[in-house]
Amino acid sequence: MLRRLVDFCAGRTAIYDRLRNWLEGDFRMQAEVIAGEGLPECGRVIDVGCGTATFARLFDPDRYVGIDLDAVYVGGARRRAPGHTFHQMDATSTDFPAGSFDGGLVVGVLHHLDDATAAAVLDELRRVVKPGGRMLIMEQTHSPWTNPIGRFVNHFDKGGFIRSPEEYGRLIGPRFRIARSSRRRSGFVDYVVIAGSAHDSA
Repeated sequence: MLRRLVDFCAGRTAIYDRLRNWLEGDFRMQAEVIAGEGLPECGRVIDVGCGTATFARLFDPDRYVGIDLDAVYVGGARRRAPGHTFHQMDATSTDFPAGSFDGGLVVGVLHHLDDATAAAVLDELRRVVKPGGRMLIMEQTHSPWTNPIGRFVNHFDKGGFIRSPEEYGRLIGPRFRIARSSRRRSGFVDYVVIAGSAHDSA
């Protein structure tokens, strides 16, 4: 019953946004990290798995491109941030030339993907971000027993590949230089935050 309710909410952007905003404290943690890492000032940024434009308005519209595989989310993003650019696009194989962006943002995407698909997304991100360009990844991780609501959220989250910080590091490390890695809490939800820069494309 609860799983069906989660699926129902996820398919309706207005309901999903309100529920997720409440659970995650209006995403203040992510916004603070994005600003603290200087991502809005680094140049042109690609937001991979942009959803309904949760973070688009932190960026100058001329320096931001959001992509998502879900057409419903892309439609919601265009309504929510009409001055920004959004594309329905497969993040494992985008239409952008190599080195098109100065920075890359990934929030809450990789925990929906198995290792092979997550690696393909990261490889494509490395391709489209200039060598030395900034990279910021924030992903759900396992909550401790002291955070029962976070554990409940993870149990019913549609992402079936929530990983430990070490597991995320093993995926990201071969593709990006990791400068900083930490655990942060977003409302009730625990995250791994990994910041760094792009290697030269292979």
